[in-house]
Amino acid sequence: MKIDKGSPIEYDKGGLYKRLEKLNNIFPIKYNTGVDFGAGKGAYSLSLSDKIKSLIAFDVNKENLTEIRNHPRGNNIKLVITSGSTTCFKDNSFESLFAIEVLEHLEDMDAGIREIKRILTRKGTAYITVPNKYFPLETHHVYLFNRMVDGRFIPFLSMFDFIHNKIGSARRFSIKSLSSYFEKEGFVLLGYDYLMPPFDNFKSGRVIIKPITEILEKSFLKFLSSNLVAVFRKV
Repeated sequence: MKIDKGSPIEYDKGGLYKRLEKLNNIFPIKYNTGVDFGAGKGAYSLSLSDKIKSLIAFDVNKENLTEIRNHPRGNNIKLVITSGSTTCFKDNSFESLFAIEVLEHLEDMDAGIREIKRILTRKGTAYITVPNKYFPLETHHVYLFNRMVDGRFIPFLSMFDFIHNKIGSARRFSIKSLSSYFEKEGFVLLGYDYLMPPFDNFKSGRVIIKPITEILEKSFLKFLSSNLVAVFRKV
């Protein structure tokens, strides 16, 4: 699989608040220290800074962090340029960590989870959101015959590991596969949930499709949602 870096979420999007609400419902977000792991433009960091006294946002892309540095509410967030696989932080630096739509873009997933373990304190909490394997539409582009193609045009692709691993550009997870990475490093699962898309950039979708997906999100079919939301604790 050719892993791409992906595009960070913009400020004040519905998906931003919905993900944080889901995570907070699983385990309340209230800490002295925290890190936004792969913060992008810092859209999540701004909301998290209201709940975490000392928050660091890091990203490997300097241009991404420039946007939050210039944001009126970005002054109380410390910004660091570093890689998610080998960060510059000391061991046991943070009580909480947020990797929101990030793990699917790591080149080395195992190295990333080891790094999360290293920089979290004992009993530190990792808040994670990732694409759900069982969502019928691939939310990232794919490489078909060496050409970039919108994955939404190939329904059910993400459910088939053999094909997706060949042409996908980002990982997707089931709760079983996501948990296996963390449990291997000594984490325990505190809880998980699913999230349907908020249709931030699709007006007709918000009007017509969203009411239906919100019903599905609360039903036994929620495992077909677009995103998986989970919280792990370092033992």
